[in-house]
Formats: sequence, structure tokens, C-alpha cells
Amino acid sequence: KITTGDAAVDQEIEVARQRLENLRKANEAIPDPQITGNLDRMYASGQQIFNELSRDPRKVALVRRFMSYYLPTSEKLMEQYQVLMNAPSKGENITSAMKTIESSLGLAANAFEKCADNLYKDDEMDIDAEIKVMQTMLSGDNLIKTDMNSIRDAVPTPAKAAPAEPVAQAEAAAPVEEEKTTKEGIKLTLGGH
Repeated sequence: KITTGDAAVDQEIEVARQRLENLRKANEAIPDPQITGNLDRMYASGQQIFNELSRDPRKVALVRRFMSYYLPTSEKLMEQYQVLMNAPSKGENITSAMKTIESSLGLAANAFEKCADNLYKDDEMDIDAEIKVMQTMLSGDNLIKTDMNSIRDAVPTPAKAAPAEPVAQAEAAAPVEEEKTTKEGIKLTLGGH
């Protein structure tokens, strides 16, 4: 049970958890693999959110919209989808409504995952700050080198090419001579001095 110290917020969290459980039940009742995949993502993200809230209830403000809008709206859409799915006759309106709900579930799953990820934004900044402080202290205690010379020493230098052999150099420097014979039998030498 998540306890924030505010009874109204605690009740809001419990209602949201029940809504998430209703999404899981809807998932069991719907055989479509695409819908199941999106509902699995939504359920996993919701569980992650509630697990993080149980660790740090102060983060509830970061997921208020998730609990008050995204989750109840998704629950309502899945209830409507099940009613449409179980209709004995599926005309154009029912089929169209079902397709609209199916296409919106990917967006909802993305939103759930983003809400879960947002809970860790402050943690990421805290971790970044801690690492920078640790690097500064390690450098100050001469436990790591951070000057430019040590960075240059750590970067391997490319191997120099071996000098060409004298024969190869002479051949490269010598002009290329080419002889051509014209139809009249005149020989021309090209490239010579």
C-alpha cells in the first residue's frame, strides 16, 4: 500500500491501481495480438509507476495526469471495445469504432511509458551531479589524471608508414617513356627529354 501522508491522495492511487488491474483483465478477454501487445506495455508501465510511487510517494505530483486522465480514459475505451467486440452483428459503425480504438492504443502505450520515464528525471540529474562531484574529488586526491597530457598519453598514435625502398623511389621519380608508331611508320617517344 502506498502511503503519501494524504488520505485523499492515497485513495486516488488505490483507484488508479484498480483501473490498471481492469486494463489487465480486459487484455485477457481480447484475443487480438496487437491490442494485447499495447495493453501489455501499458500494464508494465503502470506497474513501474506504482512501484516507484511506493518507493518515493512524493513523486505522485509527476503522475497526476496519468492517474486522473490517461488511465481512466484507457479503461473506458477498453470497456467500450469489449462491448463492441461482443456485439452479435458488426456493421460499419461498430467496425469503424473498433478500428479507432485499436489505433489509439499505441499512442496510449507510448504515453504510459513516457509517464513512467518522467519519474526518473530528477534521479538522472542527481546521478549526473554525484558522478561529477566524485570525479572532482578523485582528481583532487590525485587518484585519476584529468590534465591534457594524460589524455594525450591515453590516445594511441597512428603507426608511421615505413620509408619506401630506394629502387621504388627511383622508379617513381623516373619519367615514363612510351613509344607509338603512326600509320606512316614514324616513331614518337613520349615522356622523354
